[in-house]
Amino acid sequence: MCKNIALLIFSFFSLYNLNTQSTSFKQQLDSIQELRHLSRNENLNLETRIMHAKEASELSHKMGVDSIILNSDMKLAYIFSNHKKYGKDSKKLYYKNLKLALKLKDTVSEAYANFHLGYYYQVHRNINDSAYYHYNVSLKLFKNSNSIKDDEKIRIISIIYLNVGNLQKNGNDYIGSQASVIKGIDLLKSVPDRMDNIDTLGALYELLGVSLKQLKLYDEALIYHQKSLEFKNKLPDNYIDKLYSKINIAELYKEKGDYNKALSIYNTLLKDSLLFEKDLLSYADVINNMAYGMYLSGDKNYDKIDALFTEAYKIGDSLDAPYEIAAGGNDMATFYHATGENEKARYYADRSYKIAKRIKNNFEVQRSLLLLSKLTPGDSGKAYLYEHIRLNDSLIHAERSNRNKFARLQFETDEYIEKSERLNAQNILISVIAGILILVMGLLYIIKSQRAKNKSLIYEQAQQESNQEIYNLMLGQQEKLEEGRLRERQRISEELHDGIMSQLFGVRMGMGFLELEGDTNTMDQYKQLTRELQALEEGIRNISHELKDSLLPPRIDFLSLLESYLKKQGEVGRFNYEINDTEDCSLDSLDNNKKVTVYRIVQEAVQNVIKHAKAKTVTIAFTEHEDILQITITDDGTGFNPKTKPKGIGLRNIESRVLKHQGGFEIISKPGQGTTLIISIPVT
Repeated sequence: MCKNIALLIFSFFSLYNLNTQSTSFKQQLDSIQELRHLSRNENLNLETRIMHAKEASELSHKMGVDSIILNSDMKLAYIFSNHKKYGKDSKKLYYKNLKLALKLKDTVSEAYANFHLGYYYQVHRNINDSAYYHYNVSLKLFKNSNSIKDDEKIRIISIIYLNVGNLQKNGNDYIGSQASVIKGIDLLKSVPDRMDNIDTLGALYELLGVSLKQLKLYDEALIYHQKSLEFKNKLPDNYIDKLYSKINIAELYKEKGDYNKALSIYNTLLKDSLLFEKDLLSYADVINNMAYGMYLSGDKNYDKIDALFTEAYKIGDSLDAPYEIAAGGNDMATFYHATGENEKARYYADRSYKIAKRIKNNFEVQRSLLLLSKLTPGDSGKAYLYEHIRLNDSLIHAERSNRNKFARLQFETDEYIEKSERLNAQNILISVIAGILILVMGLLYIIKSQRAKNKSLIYEQAQQESNQEIYNLMLGQQEKLEEGRLRERQRISEELHDGIMSQLFGVRMGMGFLELEGDTNTMDQYKQLTRELQALEEGIRNISHELKDSLLPPRIDFLSLLESYLKKQGEVGRFNYEINDTEDCSLDSLDNNKKVTVYRIVQEAVQNVIKHAKAKTVTIAFTEHEDILQITITDDGTGFNPKTKPKGIGLRNIESRVLKHQGGFEIISKPGQGTTLIISIPVT
């Protein structure tokens, strides 16, 4: 009963503990999700969003669940990646995320981490090789992923093609850039026109137009820039992007020689009062391009052209815009050279050369060198021309090299991914084989354990049968002893009654027939002796009857066996013994296996008393409480210190026998104060 109650209480607290842990886990997860949500709220300032993202990351790390950690750290790294001041933080965290994603075999997170690392190297570091590598790894992973919805997969892959196309364009691989852009456009045509897809399509068509312009395919470039503007017009609040497209279209008309069309677009843009307020640098570009267009168209209003150039240049200078200063300076140098103001032309060309070289804009460097070669007399002018030729040759070589490099990087990326997939397949195969081996070994172990268990059960069964047989033999031996004693008592009774008593009766009767003479004193003595013989005869008769009357069936029980054993051993060891058992303790209710165990325990304890304790008295007490039989064996011998003296074979045997019945065993002893053994054994 008590065991059932204890089990019920334990189960209750276990379930309560599990429920508490589950509730705590859910609360922590809810807190993390709320913090992530706040970190994505663009209405909050950057530092607040980063603070919430960091809190989500810290709480995730405390929980210690890798998948939750990865999710939170990816969110934090994403916020870092969109702001230049946290560029290095985003790179460090994305590499950490990449490592964890590989460990978890989370290919989606691995793909996103590679994508953002590509973005970091492209935007923050301008390291095209590393950016191209990570974009290609990301591209392959997204293509092979089945964990992302098709629309989302197409959206992100098209953005990768856009970014790769920009890398190729910056490396002068305009043909490769076109190929990447067209792949992105074809993908987006297969999905619905969502706002984010329209935005990406506008950027893809714009990049295609830029690449075609560099290849001097102006008519085709114009078509794609106009198509880009069509998509941008579908988006609300897209003033700046639409402005850039209009400027690009005007530039294409200028390159084609259609100056009137270009100037018409510039005039339309300048009529927009928002241009100056919303984007001052673009305003400067427009008036600079308008001035250069007027010059190219043959407009002789040099004062207006000069005024427009000067205003645009001052704005670029005030905004510290190096590209606008370099490009505008070259346009002004060209104009001043044409109007004969060579000193002015040389000043602007020289400054443009230095700035363009610093920002590594080779196109403007080439323009500056060509202008300086014309504006500088003698060998110095020739030196500028030779430098222009060398730069042009190196750019042609670099363009070819870049095309080969991008192809090589793509090949190496494909090879790396193929190798990774092959290794993954090998790992899966190894895991499957290992799993099968573990399963087989587990089955063999189970079979072996089952056989050992069966052998153990057979042994225990045989042991129980042996114990039963031993107990029966002990009972049989005790019965034979009792039967022998009874037969001997019966023989003595019969001998007394039929032999000695009859003889005494005969003697008394014979004495009664004697005619004796004597004095009165002598006759009195004779009569007294006759009466004593009769009394003796009566006493023998009573003894004979008592012996006869006590010939009841022998009482053979467990205590009798113990008493018999203790009596013999007490004579050998010269000690007195005492057995105490309470009325509520029924030793005979024990099964024979436990009776044999108790008997053996008593044997071992008594042997220790004889060998070591030199005790004068041994007391054995049996008590029973809540189905537990307690056996207390006490002696008044020499005693010992159980902590310092190791258990002998006898005590170890007692402990082993007790443990087989899930019982308890305790030794209480001190030197000079005797020893007490307390054994507890379940009755049932």
